Amino acid sequence: MFDYAERRRRLSDRMQAEGVDVLFLGLSADLEYLSGVERGIPFFGQSSYAHGWVAGAFFRPDADPVFVLPRMVAAFDLPVRPEGEIVIVNETDDGFAEFERVARSLGSPGTVAVGDRVWAETTLNLGRVFGFDRLCTGSSLVNELRRVKTPEELEAMARACRTVEQAMEAVTPRVQPGSAWPSWWRRWSCSCGWPAPGRRRSPRTSSRASTRTASTRRQGRRACRYPRGRR
Repeated sequence: MFDYAERRRRLSDRMQAEGVDVLFLGLSADLEYLSGVERGIPFFGQSSYAHGWVAGAFFRPDADPVFVLPRMVAAFDLPVRPEGEIVIVNETDDGFAEFERVARSLGSPGTVAVGDRVWAETTLNLGRVFGFDRLCTGSSLVNELRRVKTPEELEAMARACRTVEQAMEAVTPRVQPGSAWPSWWRRWSCSCGWPAPGRRRSPRTSSRASTRTASTRRQGRRACRYPRGRR
């Protein structure tokens, strides 16, 4: 467990030094660094929740953070409750009204910094609440903190490196020049406990898994038939 309170204390010092009264961060690595609220695993898509643009937290010097979260984010993507106040926006609520109420409860800040990963809709609504002339970019505040690693962070990075090295050692012997992707996929799927090629699946296997496997095989055949750069 990292010392999130100490990280926020350092952020408070940076905000005071830069003359920033409020910092708003969306769901991102910066927010996870300061609060422990995990960002979503990157994928080629987008999770869409009602009032999803409100998701994030307000930070002020020498004060606990104030989180604004859609109900479904709090229900499905918040396994551990972070320190600070949490305001839930339900599907039937007026998203902007709730967001504005929380934002105005912070007072009349002169400078409001906004994280680089904040949605455009969120930034526009922050401008409507505080005034666009008061907005500035804010990720650099957190970035400067993240550059300096604590002993606990260095140990966590070392554990991650060891995991990657072990995975590469296990995979490297299986990768051969000129080998086709489907053959590598079959070896990998068998090592993960999937049925070997040619074996019948259990009747209990879901149709979704069967469809996914069939789609993967079709993609593999296309990859072999049309090498990259020659389609």
